[in-house]
Amino acid sequence: MDATMLRVGLFLFYVLFCLAVLIIDVRSMMKKAGKSLTFRSRGRKVIPFRRVKGFSLLELMVVCAIIIIVISIAMPNAPAMIRAWNNQQAYQRVRTVSNAQAALAICNAQHQVCPGVSPLIPQQGTMQTTTYTYIYAQNVWEEGSWWSYVAIPLDGKGRSFFVDATGIVRYCDNCSQAGQTSPVYQ
Repeated sequence: MDATMLRVGLFLFYVLFCLAVLIIDVRSMMKKAGKSLTFRSRGRKVIPFRRVKGFSLLELMVVCAIIIIVISIAMPNAPAMIRAWNNQQAYQRVRTVSNAQAALAICNAQHQVCPGVSPLIPQQGTMQTTTYTYIYAQNVWEEGSWWSYVAIPLDGKGRSFFVDATGIVRYCDNCSQAGQTSPVYQ
């Protein structure tokens, strides 16, 4: 309710300001048409300013009103859009690590060196960004290897992603951490 009352108050203030500007602008247009009263200041006749080419104050106020209306429509959706963007960024990072691991496995099976793949695979451990914490774990043994990569939102309200050596990306909404039993992300 507080945000709504603030918006209503700002809107009413803006409407009153626009009316004042409109009254001043109409008065100046009447002066140009010669229908205005002459004002005297200390016995001298006041000469109206000449119109300079450009936008009038009323035109600028209308543009500001349109911008305020667009912002007031977009503001309630902003947190959801930011969260969706952060979720998409985390998913892309998880998918990139999964694809890099698959490419590295193919290179290793063919006994080739893939220099462009190695930088895409993170170091083992935890990395924190402004919105997510990423955890990479890897176990290697003689018969093969296993790895997992998890993206956990810092605010706990986003979508957590999990991918392992199977290459299947899993997710969990509003939970502490996605895992092997979480639903598949499609």
